[in-house]
Amino acid sequence: MSILFADGFDTYANDYLQLLGRWTESGTSVVIDVSSGRNGGGRARCINEAVGKIRTSTFGAVTTIFVQGAFRVSGYSNIEWNPVIRLRNGAGADIFTVSVRGSTVQGQLTCREGGTTGTVRGTATTLLGTGAWVHLALKVVIHASAGSVDLKVNGVSEVSVSGVDTEGATGGCESVVFYGDGSGSSFFGYVDDVVIYDASGSFNNDWLGDAFVQPFMPDADTADADFIPSSGSNLYPMIDEAQADGDTTYIEGTTPGERSLFAFSPSVPAGSVVIGLNVFTQDKGGGDMQIRCRSGSDEDTSATITTDAATYKSHSQIFESDPATGDLWDESTLLSAEFGVEIV
Repeated sequence: MSILFADGFDTYANDYLQLLGRWTESGTSVVIDVSSGRNGGGRARCINEAVGKIRTSTFGAVTTIFVQGAFRVSGYSNIEWNPVIRLRNGAGADIFTVSVRGSTVQGQLTCREGGTTGTVRGTATTLLGTGAWVHLALKVVIHASAGSVDLKVNGVSEVSVSGVDTEGATGGCESVVFYGDGSGSSFFGYVDDVVIYDASGSFNNDWLGDAFVQPFMPDADTADADFIPSSGSNLYPMIDEAQADGDTTYIEGTTPGERSLFAFSPSVPAGSVVIGLNVFTQDKGGGDMQIRCRSGSDEDTSATITTDAATYKSHSQIFESDPATGDLWDESTLLSAEFGVEIV
């Protein structure tokens, strides 16, 4: 495993509840702007520092973790230490925190063991102003005495320390919180293009550099088309909207073994490298399903997902490599692959 989590906030309507599934927590004061992101798509926005936060779905405990994303500050509260990125263990305790000062040296990023009052392990030189996107990339090796911290701002190293205690709480990092802790401290602003990864695996196990999380919608049915569309005879037009529209259009399956896979036509910008594919769903019904990827005669699949009985929730599965070759994706292999879901 290398990529643990990724989101560009492009597939949600302006409803914080749709974040749930991919994100474990979403405060009521985090909203989705559907057309104002860094690339013109969606972004998450914190509108109230008292309760604003989002926490990723959990992943297996890791001790070397990379967290990166684009941040844009729109304003600061008068609170001194405002958390931007929090690494948390399985019990929800803070292992490590990057915070930004809201008053004394406004915009100063500080890296701390534990929470916002923990021991300082490094301070950035660049101050975060307001109104501009800034790319932050954090690497933490979690250890009680031999830990290390690296923080890059727009690709430039601002903090680099080693041989220090970075383990504010034991157990390894299992989730990441953006914005505040929901109890009165966070900056007002936006986040986009979040990618979280570890140091394992054959791909994406070291600094990736700035990365965009871009959406592509299905544009054709395939031979696997067992589900029933809410109207018409084709499936893909029922699920090709950029932001899910609830029960307005949908596809439905009821019987284990039913599956529907779809073709996509992604366009990879010249000079870009595809670091992975993240297949998103919005689903409900209470049954079990798997997200599937097929390339040629080879398939890869997610773990079994139990859908919520009544409320649409977001789920995703990252496919870093082409199951037919074991290599990273490129535009040609993406064009020939199929992706979708199966009831189990």
